[in-house]
Amino acid sequence: MINKKVFLTLLLFCFTVKANVIKSELIKQLGYYDEQIYCLAEAVVFESISEPQEGRFAVAYVVKNRVKTNPKFYGKTYCDVVRKKHQFSYQTLNKKDWLKKNIKTKNDFRKLSDCVKIAIIVDRQNKTKIAARYFMNEKIAVKTASFKKMKMLKKIGNHNFY
Repeated sequence: MINKKVFLTLLLFCFTVKANVIKSELIKQLGYYDEQIYCLAEAVVFESISEPQEGRFAVAYVVKNRVKTNPKFYGKTYCDVVRKKHQFSYQTLNKKDWLKKNIKTKNDFRKLSDCVKIAIIVDRQNKTKIAARYFMNEKIAVKTASFKKMKMLKKIGNHNFY
């Protein structure tokens, strides 16, 4: 027998599958909707969907590390962290349009599904695999003075992690 909470959550979102494929995939994988994991998954999708899997994990770890290391500054939850002004460039995008333009093929959807799975895995881990709290893509971002002072920990795909 299906859990009432699961059923109502699925019913609520079944009408918006096309509008928000990330939420739909999260519900499919978890069996219910969790706003915090959704925020983490959203960051992984928008910031690193075109990156190798290691880069996707690293982006998720950055968000988690911010919550764990300095919640007063970054925020106490994943949603606080990713919605903080001037921290994640994707927050300025029209997300629905971006998804419609960029998630068209089975391979695109597989990558999105992988990003959601990574968010779930990272959320459940006690330790993070990379200590970074910042990342940037030098191809699209200007290296500010604050980044110049930081020690780069690792380069994965197009992202540098600090």
